[in-house]
Amino acid sequence: MTKRSSPLPPGWVSARLYHLLAPLVALVVVALFEQTWLGELLEDQTVNLRFRARASFDPPADPRLVFVGIDQQSLDKFGRYPWPRPVIAHFLTAIAQANANPHTVAFDILFTEKSSNPADDVALGDAAALLPNVITAALSVKPSGVSKKDADVIKAAEERTKADLQDPGPTMPFTQIHGDARKIRGSNIATLPVKPVREQSLFGFANDEPSPVDYIRHNIPLLIRVRDQVYPSLALQTLCQMLNVDPDKVEVNVGENVILKNTSGKSWTIPVDEQGEYVINYRRNSSFRSLSFGLLSRFLDEYLQKGAPLPPECNIEKKTLLIGEAATGLTDLGPTPLQAESPLVYTHLNVVNNVLQNDYLGFVPWSWVVIGWSLVAWPTLLRLKEAPLVEAVSTPI
Repeated sequence: MTKRSSPLPPGWVSARLYHLLAPLVALVVVALFEQTWLGELLEDQTVNLRFRARASFDPPADPRLVFVGIDQQSLDKFGRYPWPRPVIAHFLTAIAQANANPHTVAFDILFTEKSSNPADDVALGDAAALLPNVITAALSVKPSGVSKKDADVIKAAEERTKADLQDPGPTMPFTQIHGDARKIRGSNIATLPVKPVREQSLFGFANDEPSPVDYIRHNIPLLIRVRDQVYPSLALQTLCQMLNVDPDKVEVNVGENVILKNTSGKSWTIPVDEQGEYVINYRRNSSFRSLSFGLLSRFLDEYLQKGAPLPPECNIEKKTLLIGEAATGLTDLGPTPLQAESPLVYTHLNVVNNVLQNDYLGFVPWSWVVIGWSLVAWPTLLRLKEAPLVEAVSTPI
């Protein structure tokens, strides 16, 4: 009796299973690696390299944006920082008296602690009331600690926040929330501008913690939840004023986008994740027009005292000023994809500019990655099975 030969050559099944499963296994391994600290670091570094590679081709920022930096020249004029609040009050008053007419003035500066002299806080609030759109910074605070003493401190902070939000001034929370607002980043504790300031100005949250992987701020909260209400970041509040968008015309789709609509019917759609965070599309700092706080203050004073006209570089009419620290040695500096040390107000500037210019980062959906990988990997493996040795060795997989 003769033995019947198999219709399939030896190893055919295992070879076909290898060709079928190997790309899928490799894809799963890559996906799992991407979730690790090292995988996230490598991905962030490749993104940073791409930012740097294109930096020389970055277009100019929106001409309405002006960074007013508290630089060394400003410190030489006004002394050690932080300054007493009458310094800021005088700056705002000089802008108003000189009819410099900026559209919006936003401070990436916290005025959340009471001054030793209460009159200083009142002076700053009164000065803010002289201009149409002044925004100051607030901060969302994540409670920490497990002892009874910590619990008492947390409870007291929560009560202060609750009381402050009962008198928030003109700043209003967003009401059009679609989805689970509890997923939006925030807590029950926030430090708001002192009462005389927040009664006469708007506030936005300036939270911008760095990535724990490379200490760069890749994402920034566009929305902040305080208790059960959702408020704008400093950048989003600035955008709302620039674009004349009322709080009740802001639509939040949790995990998808934030839609701004103004009275003219125009709208802007900003992508966000489930926590309300936005991925910053960094452009080089030199793309933005910048001014020295001290220099602008000096020319405003000379105009008021001597009638000396403001030089063209100090023309801020209808501009949006974002004011923040810039001098070496001050605290609000840190790394970005483009610089080892940069004024961190540029994170907010970039967010505002991204929206104004519809300049968002694009992300390839995972479904496309799977399809693209499969279309490349499977035919490549099938070809390698029959390819000559030289071709097999030289073909990237």
